[in-house]
Amino acid sequence: MKLSLRDLFWLTLIVAIGLSWRLQHSRIVAAFAGKFFGALQSADFEPSLSDIDDRQRELAALETLRESELIARVPYYQHEMVRRRMSGELQEMYDHLRKHARRNRAAPNAAPVWDNRHMLTAWRRSAGMPDPIEIEVASIGRDRKGRPVAGPVILPRIKNVDAEGEPFYLETKGVIPAAACWRVQLFDAQGQRVPGVDIGAFKPTAGPIGGEMLLDHQSRVCDVLLDAREYVKSPPPGRYTLVLFHASRAITNEDDLVGRISWKSKPIPVIVENLALTSKWQLIVLPLSLFLITLLISLVLFVQQTFRRNSARRLKVRDWLALVLIVLLTAAWGIDIFLLKQTLDQQQSNAASSWTMRLL
Repeated sequence: MKLSLRDLFWLTLIVAIGLSWRLQHSRIVAAFAGKFFGALQSADFEPSLSDIDDRQRELAALETLRESELIARVPYYQHEMVRRRMSGELQEMYDHLRKHARRNRAAPNAAPVWDNRHMLTAWRRSAGMPDPIEIEVASIGRDRKGRPVAGPVILPRIKNVDAEGEPFYLETKGVIPAAACWRVQLFDAQGQRVPGVDIGAFKPTAGPIGGEMLLDHQSRVCDVLLDAREYVKSPPPGRYTLVLFHASRAITNEDDLVGRISWKSKPIPVIVENLALTSKWQLIVLPLSLFLITLLISLVLFVQQTFRRNSARRLKVRDWLALVLIVLLTAAWGIDIFLLKQTLDQQQSNAASSWTMRLL
């Protein structure tokens, strides 16, 4: 049977409606089925929080020290040296540490193996230069292999953007979970920060200590996946700005990073979808609209054809079958989504884990 252009139109429309139905159904199920990664859920390993309350006092005390008393002898000395623009002293310290750093005996001419991120960043900042480390978002909702992951899961990427091409070493401590070295923050359209989650204690890890060298303008997609639900409380749906913070130590519980050497991403516009806060009627707007429009068109065509004498322009049986199928398909789509949302609402009253996020 040869298909006409009209038949192809009906077939394309029916397939598009079916795919849209499946996509929305899968999206709703995935949003409610998404579980916390649990990378920060435990009460066995207490984060290092002892210095948070005293940090402001200690930073103020640093301002009273002479430079000879400051250099590498007190906590947060790098922060204070950056504040005083002591780039010459920091460069001298950096060169000394690099000269005496461990090297790979198999490649003696290679860059030394040492975690130089803090010192290099402090040196660049004190000289008024950009940070050598850039934090990016590789993807949201997908893992390193590009496979879909349920929930607002962020895959970060670290890039070497040092102005002078200095390599730095990405060291893995192997003591605390990698997710604890990150902070995820969301800001609404008015610039107000969405409240964070009180993490409490971290899950202990027994991962190996290691790392890799990141050369000039090289980037590396991180092994860790950041579940935003473990950092940010459930936000209403809408447009937001995402900012990632990263450090070589646990910063998840720290709202104030003053004194820390850390790095943050540029503001990234995102869309938050919180299906737990979306009503059933909002979700079926599209199928309900298509159902009503198709039904109205069918009625108008039926009335016109009843009083039309020109049989050459009459709709064929296949056209009527296509219209009936579209009406039934859109009705089934709307009923399915309505009942699905109603069932999921009854199973889960907490909206904390049922929101998703995507890049704008």
